[in-house]
Amino acid sequence: MEKTQNQITRSSVTASCRVSRAALLASLAEAKDYVANKHAVLSSACLSFSEAGTLKITATDCTRWYMDTLTVDETAIDAGQDIAVTCDAKKLHDIVKAMDVDETALTLKGTLTTISTIVKGLPSISHESLVQVAHSSGEYNVKGPDATSFPKPPAFPSQWSTFDASALRSALDTAQPFVSKDLTRAHLNAALIEIEPSKITAVSTDGHRLAKIVRESSHSVVAKMQFLVPLVAIGDLLDRCKAIAKTRSGAGIEMGLQGNTLFWRGEGVRFYAVFHEVGADRFPPYYNQVIPRGFDRGITVERAPLMAALKRLLLVASSKTCGGALNLPASSVMPPHVMLIEADDGDGQAAKEKIAFHPDTFAGMVLRIGVNLKYLLEALDSFTGKTAWLGFNGELDPFGVKADGKGADIIVIMPIRV
Repeated sequence: MEKTQNQITRSSVTASCRVSRAALLASLAEAKDYVANKHAVLSSACLSFSEAGTLKITATDCTRWYMDTLTVDETAIDAGQDIAVTCDAKKLHDIVKAMDVDETALTLKGTLTTISTIVKGLPSISHESLVQVAHSSGEYNVKGPDATSFPKPPAFPSQWSTFDASALRSALDTAQPFVSKDLTRAHLNAALIEIEPSKITAVSTDGHRLAKIVRESSHSVVAKMQFLVPLVAIGDLLDRCKAIAKTRSGAGIEMGLQGNTLFWRGEGVRFYAVFHEVGADRFPPYYNQVIPRGFDRGITVERAPLMAALKRLLLVASSKTCGGALNLPASSVMPPHVMLIEADDGDGQAAKEKIAFHPDTFAGMVLRIGVNLKYLLEALDSFTGKTAWLGFNGELDPFGVKADGKGADIIVIMPIRV
């Protein structure tokens, strides 16, 4: 019986270029934060060499995308075709960072090896990547996985819009703490951004509280737009808005939407994107109905003393429910007006605090409303003024927290049973 001989054939193509060390390091510094750690392919950055004299750097965890294009010199590519290779993003970054700062340019070389194997008559093909970075006194080789397995970047939007970076950052940053952390509730695991003529609104909710934050915008739009910013990408977008806002007052950020993938532009030809499994149409359309149209009772309190009292009460309250109660006197009670806040852990430990308030709209009998003290504390922490405004209806109705009684910003908190 004739034995089948195993066959292994290797063929390689190579590309090289000269690249600015500073530009490469800056790009890799961001790329390494977009990879999926401990994943064979997604822990890598993809480096694409082009005869057009560019080097594209792509990194992704399959939810967030980082895409940058660097202009390079002395490009040389085998067979006259663009070549893509992969390597460990963090390792390549650390190597480039460790090189002498006096090295203004580095030589970058990528080799893609195709391995054709025949085992027992069955053919198979695999690929290996090798990235070499060289400076004046040495060179470093970093191996990578099969570059052909690296995910293809999402298609870019056909239309882009420019929004007020400072207004978007302020609205989104304030709404961020109230985004649901529950990954199984994709429609709540993101902040809703509404762009309207001359204003930007950010809305977020976790089902227990809801924030609606409105900011005036210096960039007008013709038609109303909506999109979701997933929690996993809010920090990235805030960082970009902050960097843009530092350049000049009223500076804009370019953004676009392609399906359920949101894009925004960085410096030069650097782009960021995030995919979310649901679109803005899945965000609770009734969120405006959750916000009371008005409140029977509105009170103004000193924000700092109330926050300090809540922090003390949380030391006694149940760590699971953070439950407590707000007790408001009847409107017939003469000044000074005092709100009593109670907390207990359900096991005999209890505490109470008295907080003075100024009645703005105040009518009705004694009101006792159960509240998650931590939620109230976080709502107050979202504002920065000396005072805060609280609005109430019935004991089972959601209540509102504002910076003042007239502002558009509001955080609505659902009551709990006490």
